[in-house]
Amino acid sequence: MGDIGSSIFDWSIGKKAEELLNKEELSKEDAIRLVSLLDSNYIAMDRQSVENAVSVILNSNTKDPLENRKWNNNAERIVKEIEKAFSGLNVNGKFAEIEFESDFNIVSYIARKAVWKMDFDAVLVVNRNFNGLSQCIYALNQEQSMIFQRS
Repeated sequence: MGDIGSSIFDWSIGKKAEELLNKEELSKEDAIRLVSLLDSNYIAMDRQSVENAVSVILNSNTKDPLENRKWNNNAERIVKEIEKAFSGLNVNGKFAEIEFESDFNIVSYIARKAVWKMDFDAVLVVNRNFNGLSQCIYALNQEQSMIFQRS
């Protein structure tokens, strides 16, 4: 599910995904949350949790990882960082610029949220201090991207 999130259920693979979830007695919401919790380890740059994730998943029942305290803590911290990053939002029509500083790897998430959920045509996201480095990413919504490809 990764970056695709819940829209996976709209794709042709969605039916197979639902079958697998039903087999494991997981709801779509639980699966989306589990993916988010797993991703939170990498996004928070928590190397130990990333390395231990496979073991946690393999050595627990299907729903136990949903209650993993450290993963949930990472996810909560990420939500706060994203909210803080959006406080640096500058809008110029259907174009957005978002500039912030964070040790979390959230630039691509912020860019996708701006074009997919906030409906900007394009966004430039800059993290001025990602562990001492700068990150920059731009994103276009699908309709706009198709227009630029045709030009």
